[in-house]
Amino acid sequence: MREFRGSSLACHPFQRHDFRSANSCKDESLDAENQSVLGYSWCAINNKPGVCMRVTDANSGAAVSGRRWQQLVFTGSGTEYFKIWIVNLFLSILTLGIYSAWAKVRSKRYFYGNTLLDNAGFEYHASPIMILKGRLIAIAILLLAIFAGYIHPIAELVMFVLIALLAPWAIWRSLIFNARMSSYRNVRFGFNDGVFPLYLYLLLVPFAPLLIALVVLWIQKAAGMTTLASAGDTTAMNANAMAMVSTIGIAIGATYLLIPFIQKSINSYYFNGHRFGQGNFGAKLETLTYYLIYLKVLGIVIAGSLVIGILISVVLGALGLDPQSRFTASGPGMTPRAGALSGVLFLVPFVAIATWLKAYMESRFRNYSLGQLELDDVATFRSAIRVNKLFWIQFTNLLMLICSLGLAYPWAAVRLTRYKLSTLDANLYGDVDQFVTQMQARQSALGEEIGEAFDLDLDLGI
Repeated sequence: MREFRGSSLACHPFQRHDFRSANSCKDESLDAENQSVLGYSWCAINNKPGVCMRVTDANSGAAVSGRRWQQLVFTGSGTEYFKIWIVNLFLSILTLGIYSAWAKVRSKRYFYGNTLLDNAGFEYHASPIMILKGRLIAIAILLLAIFAGYIHPIAELVMFVLIALLAPWAIWRSLIFNARMSSYRNVRFGFNDGVFPLYLYLLLVPFAPLLIALVVLWIQKAAGMTTLASAGDTTAMNANAMAMVSTIGIAIGATYLLIPFIQKSINSYYFNGHRFGQGNFGAKLETLTYYLIYLKVLGIVIAGSLVIGILISVVLGALGLDPQSRFTASGPGMTPRAGALSGVLFLVPFVAIATWLKAYMESRFRNYSLGQLELDDVATFRSAIRVNKLFWIQFTNLLMLICSLGLAYPWAAVRLTRYKLSTLDANLYGDVDQFVTQMQARQSALGEEIGEAFDLDLDLGI
């Protein structure tokens, strides 16, 4: 929370003080892909972070009754989590991975229990046996596929095709399980949507262009449209090869063009499929926004590649080395030491730019998607992750992991979680307690028991 010098007023993290009055706060304008200016807010003096008591309308200045912004807070620490993590790691190794199911439950319960909204924590109710059963089934299927390869190559291929066909179903089961095993104020979450959209967006849509290309090539061959190449006729052979490569290349390019649409569709499926009790989450996501983010990333990649190339050439030129031989240690004037220098000059900027791009995409997708999320008439949400702040945390976390040989993972995980949650707010309005009570009363109607859980999750890019 931010404090105004000379005043005891504590403002919401997304606000700054209105210097025309020491007793009021003004919402900061977020960037284009976050939220717009909301107007003036009066914030209560409170020791709890993120408590905004009244939010006023931007046009009239009148208070919006019953609304309050609540920041999610993470109260865990790296030291506490390290004690859990190191025991989990030791016992998982000692039991050849069997204890990993208990390790996952312990870790999730720690992070859930230390995540607070409106001074109430979340809970994770899964049994390790459920997770272990799912893992044993997955391992059995994978081993069966490997052993099938010793019987016949086609049998191995068939098994891996079956695994690909089972993957969306397993992800769907994981979504149901993880939602059902999570609760807030004794109200369970749930997941309503069916499995078909996962097959559509994970299997059918991504591979549709390639399948169409293969069908086109088959039709051309069946119709005699492909040039017949006699022995030694290199021109006809080259024409056939060029036609095949061009068709498949166009198909692969079309698949890449579909990635923003696929990601938007999966995110929409994830958010709109979840519920809290019998209250439904919803998010209206625009495909165009995802394409614009990817277009910006493409421009940054091109510019970054040019900058790195110019930097390496300039540095090696200043050292009197041949820039053309920078990737080999045998080029003219390229000693092993110079080759190592060239590698560092390339690797460090590459890792930094890749990490920044990851932070950029994650922040933009998260801010946009969560900004569109709402829960019935009870809550809306907003996220305001800053790209450079997220990049700094992720990049320094990576350095910590490298320097500590992985032992700093608990601190890195806690640090990243705390920042992400500190930038996420829920706008609670109406009688929230009454809504929770209603969800508790209706909760008994939710319920199927789930026998096993599969450790497959959707990558939402947030």
